[in-house]
Amino acid sequence: MTTNSTHLKYIGYVIEILRTGADRRINPNNLRGLLKSRFDIEATEEDLRAALQAIAPLVAETKKGLLLSPLATIEDRSSFYASRVKLNPAPKRSVAMHIYQHILEELDSVFLDAGSANGAIAEEMAYGDKHNFTVLTNNVRAVRIFLANRTIRTFVTGGVYDVEDEALVGERALIDWQGFGCKTAFVGVSAISTYYVYNHALTGEERIKAHYWQIPADQLVVPATLGKFKGQDASCFGRLFREQQRKPEIHPHETHNSANIDFIGKSAHDEWREGPSVEYNAPGFRAKKCTIVIEPEWMIDELYKTEPELKVELMSAVEQIKGERTRTKVDIVHARISKEELFSSYPALQKHFG
Repeated sequence: MTTNSTHLKYIGYVIEILRTGADRRINPNNLRGLLKSRFDIEATEEDLRAALQAIAPLVAETKKGLLLSPLATIEDRSSFYASRVKLNPAPKRSVAMHIYQHILEELDSVFLDAGSANGAIAEEMAYGDKHNFTVLTNNVRAVRIFLANRTIRTFVTGGVYDVEDEALVGERALIDWQGFGCKTAFVGVSAISTYYVYNHALTGEERIKAHYWQIPADQLVVPATLGKFKGQDASCFGRLFREQQRKPEIHPHETHNSANIDFIGKSAHDEWREGPSVEYNAPGFRAKKCTIVIEPEWMIDELYKTEPELKVELMSAVEQIKGERTRTKVDIVHARISKEELFSSYPALQKHFG
């Protein structure tokens, strides 16, 4: 092994050779010649072996020679998940940071749903200073991310792997919740109305979303952005209303405007909130409360400064939901993350602001 650091300057070249060399067998013995032919760079065998040793966790030794490990590769093709990751990266990151700092605690047991917003939460959990989370998830991307933190105990649901959504879906992704005590459940949504939550209706997703929405956790958390309040999406899977474990008695003097919706009942709740023209057969949640987290107020001001009317419209939906939180057990909070804190941790996000 070399005793100096000259091998470090070859690491990038070695990774590039491994990344693009699928059509030929690569091994330590021919790496030097490939480096010369590809980049016209001379290196000693000692330095190249040291470079390989430095990136050993990223390299798999196979019968086809040296290859980049699947844990280190990213598919070049565009995917549904990849497109969502690129959408609203600053709001999603601020929400994930808030959840990690102000909701998650060490030793928490959580359920983590699929989706890019929950993927950001997984990154905060994997690379943060808190330890010993126990996580049940159908989010395959999160499972890979958690490999960076050996203190996270990961349980994976069953199901069929949906490559586009990087998630386990279908009947076998349904879980018996009596077998897993969940303090906090993180469920992703694609849209939020004043009364319901929605998803993209991906194959195999619809039933499990409604199932996850009803996890009897201490707290149901929805990582969101203000833009999700623009309206409906393809499939409605949940109601912004806490279901009761038993059917309460309704007294004659109570009306639809009762101060306690717990005694109104589901059908009256539909009529009172929706009106007769809107009705979805979607379940309420069973957690003790539901918290929707959206981006900080300063970020909303920045991102919607050229669309003030849209901002007012979306915030009115937010305020309407917040105004009923005593009855519905649903609240909406802004991420408590400052501009300085966000940009010091993720400086590349500055480009999304003028």
